[in-house]
Amino acid sequence: MTDNGKINRRSFIKTSSIVGGAFFMKSILPGQAMEMLPKIDNAENDKLTGDAILKGVCDIHLHCSPDSRERCIDEYHFMQDAVHAGYRAVMFKSNDFSCHDRAYIIRQALSGAECYGSFCMNRVHGDRVNPFAARKAVETSGGLCRCIWLPTLDASYQYKYEGRKERGIPVLDDNGNVLPEVVKVMEICAEANIILATGHSSPDESITLIRKANVSCGKCIAKCPQKLDIPNLLAKVKETMGR
Repeated sequence: MTDNGKINRRSFIKTSSIVGGAFFMKSILPGQAMEMLPKIDNAENDKLTGDAILKGVCDIHLHCSPDSRERCIDEYHFMQDAVHAGYRAVMFKSNDFSCHDRAYIIRQALSGAECYGSFCMNRVHGDRVNPFAARKAVETSGGLCRCIWLPTLDASYQYKYEGRKERGIPVLDDNGNVLPEVVKVMEICAEANIILATGHSSPDESITLIRKANVSCGKCIAKCPQKLDIPNLLAKVKETMGR
């Protein structure tokens, strides 16, 4: 940490790697993962980017600036340290804006920067899942959009979880069927051979989406951890995997 209490770039890289690993290895929530982080002193900070634990890392869930909320580091400077540390690849995420276009610029400016972007189907792109926006994302110069996220912070389930009165962006109809526009986005992702992530959908919604994607597109999609204390999430996944 710096004297003003803000985390520096090297500490951020170390933290990102540990938290990301915890997600995959322990299936725990972000808040729990942060509590598990080791204490890092300033003397160690100076050597973090040379730490062998970071070599070969692929981090596919990174929030950096510029963004619509404060972040502790920008994408370019993160990639500088990531390249030096030996990261294999990075995929940036913004809940509101595209970042695959910025990845294209970063690659031009920084040798060895294996960075990609993703695209979230949140309200800034409309009140419904937007296949046109998804199509434009995968057609952007460089082909660096490698993931389309279904609604995250504006998802219907997220709004319900937060107790908000307005309705978030749906992924299923009132009968529990996947909406046509969501199926179209699945098809776009399948054609482009990129990830479709379920975002902040509920456990039941996520299972329905995954099954639909596998039947309609022959592709698996990702259910990524989120900062929500989702009741019965792991139980639902285990139940489904056992069928």
